[in-house]
Amino acid sequence: MNGGDEAAAFIRAMVGVSRENFEAALDLIDQRYGSLSAYIENQLGFSREEQQQLRTKYLTAE
Repeated sequence: MNGGDEAAAFIRAMVGVSRENFEAALDLIDQRYGSLSAYIENQLGFSREEQQQLRTKYLTAE
C-alpha cells in the first residue's frame, strides 16, 4: 500500500466519526508517532513542504 492509499483510507475513516473517536485517534497518533505531522510525513510520505501546501489550500478561511 502506498502513501496515497493510506491517506485515502485515513480520510475515509475520519469522515462521519464522532468527535470523541476523532480525538482518541489523534491522541493515539501522538503517542505512537509523536505528532500528526510526523505521522503524515513518516507514514504517509508527505514532506513538510507538501503538508504546508495542503494546509494553505484547505485550511484557509474564505
